[in-house]
Amino acid sequence: MKTVRLLRNGHFLLQVASTVQCRIMNKLENLAGCLVTANIHSTLNTCKEVIRCAKVLDCDEPERLRELKPQGVSAITNFTVKEDSGSSRNTNTFIITLKT
Repeated sequence: MKTVRLLRNGHFLLQVASTVQCRIMNKLENLAGCLVTANIHSTLNTCKEVIRCAKVLDCDEPERLRELKPQGVSAITNFTVKEDSGSSRNTNTFIITLKT
């Protein structure tokens, strides 16, 4: 274990050092005689990066995600800017969410 923390809601947050440890923890059903349920945390196992690429603008959102998914990308969001007219336009800047 890297860290073990007690959260305000009474749950424990366990940080492990490897994928193998993660798999073992996910199978855990009993700890010191107490029934437990282990789940992978939904937001702590990702990181976000900013990329700039004009060529990515030519693809629609599902295609962008489909092409980047094999590289561990789970989401891609395009930055938009407001025009003087009040409408929005896409930029060549994206936030990608990667599984860690």
